[in-house]
Amino acid sequence: MTTRTRATAFIAICLVVIGGTATYLVSRGSASDDQAAMAVTAPPTTDISSVNTVPRIVFRNSVIGPDYGKIAVVALSDPAGPRALLATTCDRVSATAEATICLQSQG
Repeated sequence: MTTRTRATAFIAICLVVIGGTATYLVSRGSASDDQAAMAVTAPPTTDISSVNTVPRIVFRNSVIGPDYGKIAVVALSDPAGPRALLATTCDRVSATAEATICLQSQG
């Protein structure tokens, strides 16, 4: 195999790799556009009194939007149901039947 043949083969391999990479990046970019178009909608909300009298789950709301980070409460019997959002924003939250602890970072 001559040097010229080797150089031609190397260039051909490089072109195939670059073309494959470009194709992958273009297809991946359109897939992420599709995911952004299918953004998660915020679950329905309710008043705290409707979930405060039943066994409940207390957690930090992670739905992107104005209520991100607030304490959320849902009925244990319906975890996908409407959530009550409190005004308090936390980095972490922990709750018992008697008390709720909200950890906030100091900037």
